[in-house]
Amino acid sequence: MIKKILLLIVCLNLFKTNADSPGNSPMDQNKVSFTNISRLSDYTFYWRLQEDSAAVFNRDSIFIIPGGRGAPRNAIFWGVNKKSTISTDTLSFSNYYSPDYVITVDTITAANKILYTKHEISNSNSKASFGDNTNDAPRRSNKVILFSAISLIALILLVWYFIRRKNKTLNP
Repeated sequence: MIKKILLLIVCLNLFKTNADSPGNSPMDQNKVSFTNISRLSDYTFYWRLQEDSAAVFNRDSIFIIPGGRGAPRNAIFWGVNKKSTISTDTLSFSNYYSPDYVITVDTITAANKILYTKHEISNSNSKASFGDNTNDAPRRSNKVILFSAISLIALILLVWYFIRRKNKTLNP
């Protein structure tokens, strides 16, 4: 009987289970390019990743949001008027399966709103190959159901084995 249980355990270990948790697929870096920055000489512009200090720039620049596994990384962009030291509104960026962006800053209004044009450039973070693909949902749920059924069968067999073993020791 012990040989059968060990054989069952070995057979169950052949099934590979993966957690399909969000953010577990690798995300590549994405680039954010800013143009027309040098035209707005009355402002100092800042770029900040969520865990880094802000980078100051006054000319056209390219920034990279690093990739990785797990939680997406975020970055923000804003400007500060050199004369009045009043900040503009903030633009937020994330690398959650995002394309590369080219941001053309057109102007800044009197209400300190950044007027800009955003162009998307595809990269390896294409949504068709990562995280948000809804075609994977049936396959994922079938894996969860299969894993649950195998676990339940294994639990029932273990309980049955120990009850039978206990009855054998009580009734020789």
